[in-house]
This record gives sequence, C-alpha cells and structure tokens, in this order.
Amino acid sequence: MILDRKNILKLDTKVIKKYLEDIGLSLGFEVNKKGFRTENGEIDVVWYKTLKKPLINQNKVIIAGFEIETSKRTRKHLKGDMFNLITLPCSLGVIILVERGFDRRKGIIKAKKDYQCNLNAIKNYINSFKGISNIKVWTARELEILYNKHFEAKEEFFK
Repeated sequence: MILDRKNILKLDTKVIKKYLEDIGLSLGFEVNKKGFRTENGEIDVVWYKTLKKPLINQNKVIIAGFEIETSKRTRKHLKGDMFNLITLPCSLGVIILVERGFDRRKGIIKAKKDYQCNLNAIKNYINSFKGISNIKVWTARELEILYNKHFEAKEEFFK
C-alpha cells in the first residue's frame, strides 16, 4: 500500500509497526514488533537475523531498533527512548515521532508547537552524543517517504 497524506494523518503505533514490519521483512530481516526487552527497557520494533550457530550464547544479531512516540512526552521520556536505543547492540536506532498524536484539543497551533518542541529536543540530545550514537529521528513524513520509495523500487525491480 502506498501511503498518502490522508493515510499519514491516521498513523498510530499499530500502523507504524505494520509498516516497519513490511519494510523489515522485505529487506530479509526477522521482525519483533511485540516489544523487545533490553537491560534498560523495551524497544517497540526490532529487525534482526537469527544465526544458525550462536555466537557466545547469542543467536540473534540485531540490525535496527525503533522507538515510536505518538504523543507529547516529557524530555525525560524521550531521553529514555534514546538510552534504550544506545544500549541496544544494533547498527541503527530510530525514534519515530508522530505529529498526529499531539493533543489538538488545545488548538492546532499549540499541538504543532509541542510536536516541534519534542522533535527539536530529541534531535539536540542525539547531537550531543556525536560520534558515539547511531540513533536517528524520523517523522511520520520521513517514514512515508521511506515506505513509498522502498516498495516503488521493489516493484520497478521486478517488472
């Protein structure tokens, strides 16, 4: 399914997990979207490969971890997402911040301001770890672009 603006506005955690699952499986990874326990918490979605012969009692090699935030969070909560991903032994960690979940009952301008404030805060925290962090921040729009480009390229390849 190709995402468009109308679908992006409907994104919630369940839908985002489905899109991440589709992309991960398409890339040849196994996907855990039921919460992956780490030493410090739980990651929302993980892409991994299972090894036939375990390495030091570990048979899963984690490729990417995703934390999904669909509503306004405190900076402490956002830092928790970041540290969960930092401690996950993976090549890529992504925090996906979804604008839709910000409370519009207080007004669209306030919701957009809260969203932008959270987006800027988490980007600033991640930038303070230059050189030691493999974490990225995506918006729902960026997920939409990745999803569409991935499946359009796959369709084009198999024509």
